[in-house]
Amino acid sequence: MVLKLIWRVFDVLCYVAALAVFVWGFFRINTTAGIFALGVALLILGLLSEMVAQKQGGGD
Repeated sequence: MVLKLIWRVFDVLCYVAALAVFVWGFFRINTTAGIFALGVALLILGLLSEMVAQKQGGGD
């Protein structure tokens, strides 16, 4: 039970870290690409958080 919870948290942390590196890479290309990548990353995180909330019964 505890191991499953730790694995779930670790999985989410790895996903967020991957998005951060993705955005950082686009900022290395140029600022416009970085801002666009940041917007896409936030959109993806927002959609995923809504899906998790609905799956747990917390969403409307």
